[in-house]
Amino acid sequence: MNVSEKIREDARAAGLCDQHYNAWKPEWTIPQLVDYFLQNPNWCMENHFPPVETFLKYGNTNEVRNKGVFVYGGVTARAFLPTYVFMKCAVGMLVDRVCSMYFRDGCKAKVIAEDGAILSVSIYDSSEVEVETRGTGKAMVYQYGDVQPILKGNNIKFRRK
Repeated sequence: MNVSEKIREDARAAGLCDQHYNAWKPEWTIPQLVDYFLQNPNWCMENHFPPVETFLKYGNTNEVRNKGVFVYGGVTARAFLPTYVFMKCAVGMLVDRVCSMYFRDGCKAKVIAEDGAILSVSIYDSSEVEVETRGTGKAMVYQYGDVQPILKGNNIKFRRK
Protein backbone atom coordinates (compact mmCIF):
# COMPACT_ATOMS: atom_id res chain seq x y z
CA MET A 1 0.00 0.00 0.00
CA ASN A 2 1.46 3.39 -1.00
CA VAL A 3 1.33 6.55 1.14
CA SER A 4 -1.76 7.96 -0.58
CA GLU A 5 -3.66 4.70 -0.13
CA LYS A 6 -2.69 4.53 3.55
CA ILE A 7 -3.77 8.11 4.23
CA ARG A 8 -6.97 7.51 2.24
CA GLU A 9 -7.84 4.45 4.35
CA ASP A 10 -7.02 6.36 7.54
CA ALA A 11 -9.38 9.13 6.36
CA ARG A 12 -12.12 6.58 5.71
CA ALA A 13 -11.67 5.18 9.22
CA ALA A 14 -11.95 8.75 10.55
CA GLY A 15 -15.31 9.17 8.79
CA LEU A 16 -14.51 10.51 5.31
CA CYS A 17 -17.69 10.48 3.22
CA ASP A 18 -18.18 8.32 0.11
CA GLN A 19 -17.99 11.30 -2.25
CA HIS A 20 -14.52 12.35 -1.13
CA TYR A 21 -13.31 8.79 -0.62
CA ASN A 22 -14.27 7.90 -4.21
CA ALA A 23 -12.80 11.12 -5.64
CA TRP A 24 -9.47 10.45 -3.91
CA LYS A 25 -7.08 8.72 -6.31
CA PRO A 26 -4.80 6.18 -4.60
CA GLU A 27 -1.92 7.12 -6.91
CA TRP A 28 -1.87 10.80 -5.89
CA THR A 29 1.43 12.26 -4.74
CA ILE A 30 1.68 14.22 -1.48
CA PRO A 31 1.48 17.59 -3.33
CA GLN A 32 -1.67 16.35 -5.12
CA LEU A 33 -3.14 15.31 -1.76
CA VAL A 34 -2.39 18.76 -0.39
CA ASP A 35 -4.19 20.36 -3.36
CA TYR A 36 -7.22 18.17 -2.61
CA PHE A 37 -7.01 18.99 1.11
CA LEU A 38 -6.97 22.73 0.37
CA GLN A 39 -10.16 22.53 -1.71
CA ASN A 40 -12.17 21.83 1.45
CA PRO A 41 -10.07 21.83 4.61
CA ASN A 42 -12.99 22.06 7.06
CA TRP A 43 -13.55 18.31 7.49
CA CYS A 44 -9.84 17.73 7.91
CA MET A 45 -9.46 20.50 10.45
CA GLU A 46 -12.55 19.50 12.44
CA ASN A 47 -11.39 15.89 12.58
CA HIS A 48 -7.68 16.67 13.12
CA PHE A 49 -6.89 14.77 9.97
CA PRO A 50 -4.36 13.98 8.83
CA PRO A 51 -2.54 13.97 12.15
CA VAL A 52 0.37 16.38 12.52
CA GLU A 53 2.71 13.39 12.61
CA THR A 54 1.56 12.35 9.11
CA PHE A 55 2.21 15.83 7.73
CA LEU A 56 5.62 15.89 9.39
CA LYS A 57 6.53 12.50 7.97
CA TYR A 58 5.29 12.98 4.41
CA GLY A 59 4.43 16.62 3.77
CA ASN A 60 6.86 18.85 5.63
CA THR A 61 8.54 20.03 2.43
CA ASN A 62 9.08 23.36 0.70
CA GLU A 63 6.72 22.24 -2.05
CA VAL A 64 3.91 21.74 0.49
CA ARG A 65 4.73 24.98 2.34
CA ASN A 66 4.63 26.85 -0.99
CA LYS A 67 1.05 25.61 -1.33
CA GLY A 68 0.18 27.23 2.02
CA VAL A 69 0.31 24.33 4.49
CA PHE A 70 2.64 24.83 7.45
CA VAL A 71 3.38 22.38 10.25
CA TYR A 72 5.59 23.41 13.18
CA GLY A 73 7.97 26.28 13.02
CA GLY A 74 7.44 29.96 12.51
CA VAL A 75 5.85 31.79 9.61
CA THR A 76 6.12 35.54 9.14
CA ALA A 77 5.04 36.79 5.75
CA ARG A 78 2.66 38.73 3.57
CA ALA A 79 -0.13 36.47 2.35
CA PHE A 80 0.17 35.61 -1.34
CA LEU A 81 -2.16 32.59 -1.59
CA PRO A 82 -5.95 32.32 -1.24
CA THR A 83 -5.80 29.63 1.48
CA TYR A 84 -3.45 28.85 4.35
CA VAL A 85 -3.47 26.01 6.88
CA PHE A 86 -1.36 26.15 10.02
CA MET A 87 -0.68 23.35 12.52
CA LYS A 88 1.52 23.85 15.60
CA CYS A 89 2.95 27.11 14.23
CA ALA A 90 3.84 30.59 15.38
CA VAL A 91 2.37 32.87 12.72
CA GLY A 92 2.54 36.54 11.81
CA MET A 93 0.81 37.42 8.53
CA LEU A 94 -0.20 40.59 6.73
CA VAL A 95 -3.14 40.18 4.35
CA ASP A 96 -4.02 42.62 1.57
CA ARG A 97 -6.28 40.38 -0.54
CA VAL A 98 -9.09 37.83 -0.18
CA CYS A 99 -7.72 35.03 1.96
CA SER A 100 -8.84 32.13 4.17
CA MET A 101 -6.78 30.84 7.08
CA TYR A 102 -7.24 27.75 9.22
CA PHE A 103 -5.48 27.19 12.55
CA ARG A 104 -5.25 24.01 14.63
CA ASP A 105 -3.01 22.07 17.01
CA GLY A 106 -2.09 24.93 19.30
CA CYS A 107 -0.98 27.66 16.90
CA LYS A 108 -0.11 31.10 18.18
CA ALA A 109 -0.87 33.72 15.54
CA LYS A 110 -1.36 37.37 14.75
CA VAL A 111 -3.04 38.17 11.45
CA ILE A 112 -3.60 41.70 10.14
CA ALA A 113 -6.15 42.43 7.41
CA GLU A 114 -4.94 45.60 5.71
CA ASP A 115 -6.87 48.07 3.55
CA GLY A 116 -9.02 46.21 1.02
CA ALA A 117 -8.45 42.74 2.48
CA ILE A 118 -11.25 40.28 3.08
CA LEU A 119 -10.12 37.63 5.53
CA SER A 120 -11.83 34.48 6.76
CA VAL A 121 -10.25 32.86 9.84
CA SER A 122 -11.27 29.46 11.26
CA ILE A 123 -9.79 28.56 14.63
CA TYR A 124 -9.88 24.97 15.87
CA ASP A 125 -8.92 23.60 19.29
CA SER A 126 -6.81 25.74 21.59
CA SER A 127 -5.02 27.82 18.98
CA GLU A 128 -4.44 31.38 20.17
CA VAL A 129 -5.18 33.80 17.34
CA GLU A 130 -5.26 37.59 17.25
CA VAL A 131 -7.05 39.17 14.28
CA GLU A 132 -6.70 42.86 13.52
CA THR A 133 -8.30 44.93 10.76
CA ARG A 134 -6.92 48.20 9.44
CA GLY A 135 -8.63 50.77 7.23
CA THR A 136 -11.19 49.03 5.02
CA GLY A 137 -9.91 45.54 5.83
CA LYS A 138 -12.63 43.06 6.85
CA ALA A 139 -12.48 39.79 8.76
CA MET A 140 -14.88 36.97 9.60
CA VAL A 141 -13.66 34.80 12.48
CA TYR A 142 -15.08 31.33 13.19
CA GLN A 143 -14.17 29.75 16.51
CA TYR A 144 -14.48 25.97 16.83
CA GLY A 145 -12.15 25.66 19.80
CA ASP A 146 -12.25 26.83 23.38
CA VAL A 147 -9.87 29.80 23.34
CA GLN A 148 -11.42 33.21 22.70
CA PRO A 149 -9.54 35.01 19.90
CA ILE A 150 -8.33 38.57 20.34
CA LEU A 151 -10.13 40.86 17.90
CA LYS A 152 -8.88 44.39 17.17
CA GLY A 153 -10.27 46.97 14.79
CA ASN A 154 -13.53 47.57 12.98
CA ASN A 155 -15.15 45.35 10.39
CA ILE A 156 -14.70 42.07 12.28
CA LYS A 157 -17.54 39.59 12.56
CA PHE A 158 -17.26 36.72 15.00
CA ARG A 159 -19.14 33.43 15.17
CA ARG A 160 -18.68 30.58 17.62
CA LYS A 161 -19.33 27.23 15.92
